[in-house]
Amino acid sequence: MQYSSRFLWMGVSSWILFAFLSALTKLFRAELDPLSLVIPWIGMNAIVAGFYIISRKGWQGFKTRILKIHIIRGILVFFPFLIGVYAIRHLPLGQFMSLVNLSPIILTFFALTWLKETVSRKQWISLLFGFTGMLICIRPQFNFISLLALAPLLDAISIAFGNALIRRFPEEPTMNWVFYQEALGFLSGIILWMFLDLPFANLEDLKAIPIFVVVDILAMAMNYHAFRKVHAATLSPWFYVQIPAAALIGFVMFDEIPHWTVFTGGFLIIFGGFYVMLIKLSDNVEKHDD
Repeated sequence: MQYSSRFLWMGVSSWILFAFLSALTKLFRAELDPLSLVIPWIGMNAIVAGFYIISRKGWQGFKTRILKIHIIRGILVFFPFLIGVYAIRHLPLGQFMSLVNLSPIILTFFALTWLKETVSRKQWISLLFGFTGMLICIRPQFNFISLLALAPLLDAISIAFGNALIRRFPEEPTMNWVFYQEALGFLSGIILWMFLDLPFANLEDLKAIPIFVVVDILAMAMNYHAFRKVHAATLSPWFYVQIPAAALIGFVMFDEIPHWTVFTGGFLIIFGGFYVMLIKLSDNVEKHDD
């Protein structure tokens, strides 16, 4: 599959934006139940995505041939994410992140078995570089006594499956993926919120949500568009760039000094990403020569 390198860099940039979004969440953290913040956040995401679709294509833009797929994906993405928000309060951060970051490996497995994409040995090596670099960065300490340890693994599977669906249906417009995911997540959250009888978030707690929405929408749109255009196995190793990016953002925003392992692991992550790029470039040159 031929693709412009700009789509690959679009995917890389999206993961850096997701790292920045995590930093914003930390910066504007409120002492509220996570669901009370997640619901208005993704609700605003859905509204912004909906207005974008209407401005470009009118109400016809909401038409889709894969509504059932959107419903399945919306539910499978929202609930593991919400469970993960709760689990991260009770698990060591390193353990949580290392399990969530299994998603590129799971996605590559989906690409090989379900999407029928060709995954070369060199691409697996590139992915191994990224995963090893991630483990070096976060230095996890595992404790599987609690069932909550399964939450980040469930989150990793849902991320991988959600991205695999985007690859499976590349003809679906990017903003449709964003809108239906956020709208269905919002509706699911409202139903759950009613059953749990949680408190409302006040306006002071929600003052940062417009910033979250702008960054989140931009990151999702870039990420989903990249997955529509680039092989999953080619894009997956770059997922781990979030780790060194988060360390750099933490240094700039919070004066957090990165551990030396972040630099070592970050080098492996970036090397793995460039390695798979060089593979594709070499293959394209060989095909052109032929």
